Amino acid sequence: MSIAIACLGLFGVITFTIQLRIKEIGIRKTLGATLSNLVYLLCSDMVKLVG
Repeated sequence: MSIAIACLGLFGVITFTIQLRIKEIGIRKTLGATLSNLVYLLCSDMVKLVG
């Protein structure tokens, strides 16, 4: 049960981060960023927090 709650919390933090960076993501997509670059951009913050 606690693992499910932790996963929901992590999902919420990721969703919140995406909402804050929506303009930055749009600009990077326009300039030619790939999907893997965008995923790395968003996940790098989460990996630092977990680590």
